[in-house]
Amino acid sequence: MLLVGFDHPLGPPGAAPESHPLNVPEAPGKARMTPPAPDRWRAPLGEGHLYEWLPHAWLAGAHAVAALDLCDLLCPAPYGTTVFETARASGALALLGRHVFPW
Repeated sequence: MLLVGFDHPLGPPGAAPESHPLNVPEAPGKARMTPPAPDRWRAPLGEGHLYEWLPHAWLAGAHAVAALDLCDLLCPAPYGTTVFETARASGALALLGRHVFPW
């Protein structure tokens, strides 16, 4: 596992923290919410090109790469294989999921 950190914020200017319900498209009651103060440190990633650059910088020898948030849950793959072994056959693996609202 490789955890990459940066010394400057990567969120877009003026963006709310990613954990705020306002950032969830199907969040209930969005029309009545007051937008929070911007927080580029905790905002959703605004530098999408990092997903292209990071594998070349540190993961060139990796057989597979998974980009998951720390709060994402990944169930074990069937039949004792790993998610990486399952993805190796086609080069990609679509992950399905749903939002869970803690509020």
